[in-house]
Amino acid sequence: MDNSIKGACKLAFLLVLSGAIGDVMAYTEGEVRSAAVEMRATVSAAVPRVTLQWNASPYPVTNQTVSRRLPGAADWEFTSSLSPTAVSWADTTAAHQTLYEYRVERVHNSPLGAVAEGWIWAGAEVSAVEDRGRLILAVDATMAGPLADELHRLVSDLTGDGWEVVRTDISRAATPIQARDAIRGWYAVDPGRTRAVLLFGHLPVPYSGIVCPDGHWDPPPMAHHRGAWPVYLNSPIQPEQITTVFEWATGGDAAAAVGVAFAARERFS
Repeated sequence: MDNSIKGACKLAFLLVLSGAIGDVMAYTEGEVRSAAVEMRATVSAAVPRVTLQWNASPYPVTNQTVSRRLPGAADWEFTSSLSPTAVSWADTTAAHQTLYEYRVERVHNSPLGAVAEGWIWAGAEVSAVEDRGRLILAVDATMAGPLADELHRLVSDLTGDGWEVVRTDISRAATPIQARDAIRGWYAVDPGRTRAVLLFGHLPVPYSGIVCPDGHWDPPPMAHHRGAWPVYLNSPIQPEQITTVFEWATGGDAAAAVGVAFAARERFS
């Protein structure tokens, strides 16, 4: 999974956490949001060509660093130390028309995690990507009407970003196998160009496993999260692999289902 997506998922989870247990833990929104470094960038044709900004932490910061590399590179070009109070940094060596990947990492005295990270791609006057390939947009049919304008905007934005978008609406009453087949049908039309699947809304997905990946497991009758989890958490785009996951998840063998979630992660990660 792309690191920027990981950061967004972490922040989304923590914001849900804030709402779900806010009465017990008494975290403010700012405290929860500080668990991730929320990155944004401004660019200019003149030096400095890239300037990064991010949110401050309400907790004492002991260390901050910024790193830069070209997208896809394994190693960072450099990692520089920043002031613990810094909330911005100007890249004075960024080249014109060059895309960079940046990471800001801070260490702070937070009960939500000592290390927070933020990731962003930025560059000045970088050429647009004209063709990213095909994206399958699978939409919860219940939302197709009420969110018609928003879905039209989403497709327009994706198209403007270089994607060819194909859409399939799936009923909430459909089975996971029917949902899989709807996605698989579009993939089969042009497998060579299909690069991504975007799930929008409440779509049928298989659940499997007797697991507790988030660590919240207390013995009954205490509330806990141990049990079946969505297999889509680990499912890949390729339909032949999706088929395997669905077969594992719907095979009816309860004993074998225990390890499905972890097996899927090991097989397809």
